This record gives sequence, C-alpha cells and structure tokens, in this order.
Amino acid sequence: MTPIFARPHKRAGFTLLELITTIVLLAVLAAIAIPTFSGVITRSNKASALTSAQNFVEEAKMLYVQDNGATTGPFPTSQVRTALEAAAHDTPSITTDAPIPTETTFFLSSGDQQAAIDANTGEITISQISAHSTTCATGGSCAIGDTGPGGGIVYYISPTTFTETGAACASTCKYLEMAPSGWDSPTSLTDPHFLWSADLTTTLRASGVDLGTGLSNTALMYNSGNSPAADAVHNYSAGGYHDWFIAAAGETLGMYDPAVYTLAGFTFPEITWTSTENNASHADYLNWAAGWAAGGSKNDWTPQVRPVRAF
Repeated sequence: MTPIFARPHKRAGFTLLELITTIVLLAVLAAIAIPTFSGVITRSNKASALTSAQNFVEEAKMLYVQDNGATTGPFPTSQVRTALEAAAHDTPSITTDAPIPTETTFFLSSGDQQAAIDANTGEITISQISAHSTTCATGGSCAIGDTGPGGGIVYYISPTTFTETGAACASTCKYLEMAPSGWDSPTSLTDPHFLWSADLTTTLRASGVDLGTGLSNTALMYNSGNSPAADAVHNYSAGGYHDWFIAAAGETLGMYDPAVYTLAGFTFPEITWTSTENNASHADYLNWAAGWAAGGSKNDWTPQVRPVRAF
C-alpha cells in the first residue's frame, strides 16, 4: 500500500513547519468542506471524513518522527503559532482563537468545525462546535436539577430577578444552587452537624426570612465569632466562589423536592439549619420529613449544614 507521504529515498526530511502547515491546512479544508456539503453528505460521511483527516494527521506525525529522529513533543509553540497564523491569513474564513488555557494549546475554527493543536504532544483533534454549547454552569439558562456555576444543584428558580446582598449576582440573581453531597469532605455521605451558635445570650439580628436575606444573615453569624455553622460555610469556595451561605428560612423552598435532593446526594430525611434567627437562643431549622422550618436551640448539635449560593 502506497503511504500518504511518498518520497525519494534521498529526499531531505520534512521540517516541522512544513508538516504542521500541511496538517493545519488539511484540518481547515475538512472544517470548510464538511459544513459546505452538509446538505449533500450524510452524518456518517461527515464522521468518516473527520476520521480520515485524523488518520492523516497521525501518519504525518509518524513521518516527522522518522525524518527528524524526534520523539512526540514538545514541539516549538512558536512554529505551531506561525503555521496557524499563516493558514488563517491565507484563508479569511478561518479564525485563530487565543491559546486556551496556556501557550501550548491552540485552536483553529471555521463554521461549525474546530481543530485543536496541542504543541506538547503534537495531537490535533477535529471536533464539532455546538451552536448551543452554553450551559447553566457557564452562564446559560438553568432548570431545576441542573449543575450551577459553583458545582451545586439548582433547586430554586425565581420568576423575577432578586437581590442577594453581597452575592456576585447582586440585584440580578435568579437562581439558588446548593452544594453537592460531600461538600465538607470528599468521602462524606451525609452533611456535617454544626452548632448554629455557641452563644445563647446575644441576638445577632440575623432575622431575615425572605428570599435574598440568607447571605447577610450568614455574614452576621460569621462575624459574631461564635457560629461553627457559619465558619464552615465561609470556608467553602467551590467553583472559585466565596459567596456561599446558609439559606434563610424562605430560601429553603424546593430543597426537599425529591428530584433535587436525590441529585444533590442528600440522605433523606435530614434536619438542616437555616440562617434565620428567632431570638438570642433559637434559630430556624428545616425539617425535611415534614417540609417546614421550626425553631430550635442554637447550640443543638442535631441539625446539619448545607451551603447554598445565589446566581
């Protein structure tokens, strides 16, 4: 079988720039040709074309190793970038995206196809770009049970935007997500038990009940220096967010929906603290079995804690 790259025995080896330029141009041609003929060829033919392109890339890499005595990567990123920019310059419909996430990975896209080149390994991947790739976690619309930006489970959707003072969403909040099971420890199967407060003589004024008051309640709890529950939530920063809090009583609506707590990994039923204070010695907790909040002593070890956040 004649190899893709036939050459005389005495021919000089291919340079890295020649090979990468050829590979990228072939990837670009595949990216352009496939959408162009999408109305003529079937999906199976598209998949076959992509596979052929990837096979061509693999053989080109093998020849590069053979001609230059090199092992797989790392390849000079400057030459990869030069090849990409040259291809983009010659083909206006092709765009080169910024390196993501480092200078060793480059992207080339055209229409609904994308070629990703890894300069460390020399691997080139051709893939389909979805026109609707935005998810709940990346800023798209959310549904109950979706994974939110912080990695939690969406359990509440407000019909209108609301304000959660101190949250990243400020006055444009629409959703509440709760941390998944194991938020305090990867091996934990149940939520941890913490005191709401060790002080039963001081009123913190954390009396907010309604939607939008949980974060400010939790801040008052944390600032008191006597709330192990608030301390634990304050130290939680999943998704890179530091605005997790203990839900106010009015922000627990939907947390005990079976469709939600199953996804969130709850061991049902649980008794979970809210951040709503009744008085100096009592605060509300959510009784999951009964589906309502009731007052309990702040130094009760029975209720558990689960962080939530607004976005």
